[in-house]
Amino acid sequence: MIRDRSREQAVANTATAAAQKKAEQEAKELKELKSKIRNLIENYRANHPTIGIDYAKTESNQAKLRGVLAEKVGGRASDSLDQLLTRVTLQNGKDALKAVSEAYYKMS
Repeated sequence: MIRDRSREQAVANTATAAAQKKAEQEAKELKELKSKIRNLIENYRANHPTIGIDYAKTESNQAKLRGVLAEKVGGRASDSLDQLLTRVTLQNGKDALKAVSEAYYKMS
């Protein structure tokens, strides 16, 4: 009887530890996805051959990248980047990162 309880408790502890480890891994992966998306959008710069950085085009294209993100995560293009990133999940995050990356490299 006592052995059965300790065995059940050991199994429960192992399951809890595995679930906690999985949750930590998912949280880390989600944080990395959000960071990559943020870096792509915030670090986009439109360069002009004679004047250097074209700030108007930079702002415009960053807004386009936010619009691509909004399409993937279900927000509005007018939402701030922080608002859009709160909508990113593991399920839609990978698709959003891929779409933003593709749009980023098309603009470059």
